[in-house]
Amino acid sequence: MHTKNFAILSILAVVIVSGCTGTTSTSGVEFSQIAGVVINDFSLDTDALFENELTTLNIQVQNVGAKAMTTSSQLWIYGPVMDGSTPQVWAVTAGSTSKTLDTVSFSPPDVARKIPGSLVVETLDLTAPSLGLAPGMSNPYTFYARVCYPYSTTTFSNINEISKNEIRISNPPTSDAITRATAGPIQMKLLSGDTVLSGKKLTLVFEVSNVGGGFTTLPAGDCTAMNPDINQKDTDKLRVMVTVDGQTTSCDGSKDVNIRQAKNVVCTYTPAAGTNPTTSHTVIATATYNYLITKEAYITVKSEQ
Repeated sequence: MHTKNFAILSILAVVIVSGCTGTTSTSGVEFSQIAGVVINDFSLDTDALFENELTTLNIQVQNVGAKAMTTSSQLWIYGPVMDGSTPQVWAVTAGSTSKTLDTVSFSPPDVARKIPGSLVVETLDLTAPSLGLAPGMSNPYTFYARVCYPYSTTTFSNINEISKNEIRISNPPTSDAITRATAGPIQMKLLSGDTVLSGKKLTLVFEVSNVGGGFTTLPAGDCTAMNPDINQKDTDKLRVMVTVDGQTTSCDGSKDVNIRQAKNVVCTYTPAAGTNPTTSHTVIATATYNYLITKEAYITVKSEQ
């Protein structure tokens, strides 16, 4: 097999958003609050062809999130047998079914300047199998593209530490903490209230949600060293780090979370003793993970008669 050169359009863009409401397109520039990388095209140049006929599979992978990527990603194409070992299977004439994507400095879109996110374009040239189909018969096939990309999501929240004296004097109101989040397929929200009593250990409860339509694995494994068949026990896992004013909490970055079993992450932190009636703390939580997405393409092989 020969690996075709692929194009990478590297464009600078920085976008930070709150919430996770979906994908928008402005002036042709796509931005998603629930994704980092997307497979925005995975298609064949025809939906039906004859036996032994040539076709091209087109793949486009694009950064539509809110941050630049700094390491490589991995693309796999699978489904039918494509080794050309016999006339009855598909043959790859150009391209590769397994490809490391250079997503280093893979920039996000800049919607305000109408600059799309960085893009990788791949093609795979295929020859349809010779099946010996009877006249009028056909055989359908489904191809799959799976991409693994490294990513992280960060949330920012403020909580107020209030002394007993201040509570007695002013009786300040309390409400849910407001969480501001970077875009991404994994979202975290601080469920704790925005007010805590001074001198007490902080218990920070985060809700973790998978909103991207794919699945995660721990970032300890490099995407480029993986294969597309992921063991279920290794999925839906990520790593969480939480700091308060830059100080490490019990979630120190080594905490692995299985979001299939428990969607809440609990972290604790004891602030230093102070003499102020009110102290505002900034809570920063970061989830780090590999994210895998999959897309399908369909084609039918028809008899030559």
